[in-house]
Amino acid sequence: MIIRSKSGLELAEDHMEVVSNRDDTFPCTCTFDEGRNFVGSGVPWHWNDQIEIDYVSRGTLETTTSERTYTQKPGEILFLNTGTLHTVHFPKETEWYVLQFDVRFLTGGYGSAIERKYFTPLLRCAGASSMLFRPDSANRVRMADYLIRAMESMRDESAGFEIITRENLSRFWLCLFDETEVLQKTDAPSCNQDAERMKAMLLFLYAHYGSPITLSDIADAAGISPRECTRCFRRSVGSSPIRFLVSYRVQQAAQKLAASGSPVSLIAEECGFTSESYFGKSFRETFGCTPREYRKRAQSSAHGARERSRTQSR
Repeated sequence: MIIRSKSGLELAEDHMEVVSNRDDTFPCTCTFDEGRNFVGSGVPWHWNDQIEIDYVSRGTLETTTSERTYTQKPGEILFLNTGTLHTVHFPKETEWYVLQFDVRFLTGGYGSAIERKYFTPLLRCAGASSMLFRPDSANRVRMADYLIRAMESMRDESAGFEIITRENLSRFWLCLFDETEVLQKTDAPSCNQDAERMKAMLLFLYAHYGSPITLSDIADAAGISPRECTRCFRRSVGSSPIRFLVSYRVQQAAQKLAASGSPVSLIAEECGFTSESYFGKSFRETFGCTPREYRKRAQSSAHGARERSRTQSR
């Protein structure tokens, strides 16, 4: 089935995405996401241990990796290789599908001849960490067609849908393999030192954002100097480490404001802010309103969504 996202992206403690209803006996899931369900207008930097394919049905999805930013429109496909660090931003009206699968779903098992011939060259290709495909050629139109067929089979769950899903994703992969044939032959194998360092530092930040953190603390998480830490952050996410930390603390505070009635001062403290006035200033810079105004809007929006859900279920 296609899972309908109700509260936005869920991340594990290591900030790999948690795939809802994940089943290792059928390692393929499809989620329908709506921007209006997310706190704020995006999701933090994270990565997946599976292949991810995004398909926009309405609105515009902006996905940023360490290398580039993609603006994805309806009918376009975004491919994200395993382990690709990325963040997503979107207007509230955006709707999109996220299909994720383990490569063994198509290869039949790790180390198979199919994996060595058709998957390993692409998975290890540095230039194939992320790719956007518009339906501007016959091959890319077929890619979109196979992807839609796979998602429709998962939605309907008619007899044999597992085989139909795998068949269509296999055909999608062959089209993708053809699209990247030249890139595979000319590009060097993937070895992104910055990405690995960033993952180590982000894991530290996400685990300790509520505590006092210095630049040296962040750098130590990756075993590098504070200066190299700053350079790595700027190259990868376009921000200084401390500015990134403040932004993440604000995002976490927004989630807490929307989900609870705890005092604003307590939430500020839980999210690592030692000054409520600095918290308010940082929050306004991000969301354009005070924390209390944000809570009122978020809870009013949640109430409206519940009312719409009740009306639709009648």
